[in-house]
Amino acid sequence: MQSPNPAGAQLQQQLEILQKGFEQLVQRVPETIHLSCLSQNSKDVNRYSDCMMKRSKRVDKEMRLFDFKMVFMGNQFEKCIQSGDTDKCVESAKADVQRYINEFQKSIN
Repeated sequence: MQSPNPAGAQLQQQLEILQKGFEQLVQRVPETIHLSCLSQNSKDVNRYSDCMMKRSKRVDKEMRLFDFKMVFMGNQFEKCIQSGDTDKCVESAKADVQRYINEFQKSIN
């Protein structure tokens, strides 16, 4: 999200910190899914494969939902800074992103 205004720059700076944590979470997803499916289906390759497919599809869906939520948050942020307190807008947007990350993490586990 690139924004020429100071509030947008402030939000961008704060979101970069959150993005690093989210990237680390996403990088661990394949290993987490593998270990979970393997522990549940260690003796049956077909059940393991089915588990991996189902979990992978869920992750793909949740990633798309996260992207859509971010687009929505960006639109809400732009409206907020046009009509209100920019510090409050930045904090609200940051809280939204943190909530979206937490929702993503819960839904893929």
